[in-house]
Amino acid sequence: MPECSIDLSFLKQNSFGEVSLYKELLEIFVKTTPEMLAQIKQMAEQNDFIMVGKIAHKLKSNVQSVGLNNVYELLDDIEAMKYGSKDDANFLSALYTITECCNIAVLKVDKEVKLL
Repeated sequence: MPECSIDLSFLKQNSFGEVSLYKELLEIFVKTTPEMLAQIKQMAEQNDFIMVGKIAHKLKSNVQSVGLNNVYELLDDIEAMKYGSKDDANFLSALYTITECCNIAVLKVDKEVKLL
């Protein structure tokens, strides 16, 4: 199991103490992250690594906002197209870690939203 800790201090700081803004930012993460993960998987299955890289670029801001630094680095590698196919073992490992950590983060962030 990969290390998947989150840090919401960035979002707290950038919401300037406004709970409604903080909650909105968290909800955006919860809504858009699974969609982008599904898109990456779909584009990888089609061997469209140009689109995989573009989606990885968008997803980087999501994961950065919740402090998933290890996932950010993996997405950076994908965006830089360090992998050549959907069957590349390194790509599959990176995609597994990204997916697992993002799914865990979505659950944690959703829990935080419900506490607000």
